[in-house]
Amino acid sequence: YHLKKGVPVKITLENDEGNHGVLIPDLVLQLDGKNKSAVVTPEKAGTFEMACSVFCGAGHSGMIAKVIVDE
Repeated sequence: YHLKKGVPVKITLENDEGNHGVLIPDLVLQLDGKNKSAVVTPEKAGTFEMACSVFCGAGHSGMIAKVIVDE
């Protein structure tokens, strides 16, 4: 996922199957079944980890991705 530094973006969790969440600590973002969307404005460029924030079964630890914030 690519975002632009200083540009607000709405991030929405769309969960079609199971119980999942999104956690991006460097963007101070956590989404789940109760909080499904939020607007964030990345303030620094870099590559940040995004992970599932709700234990969801055997594959939970592999549910990670990268968020890249470009200048």
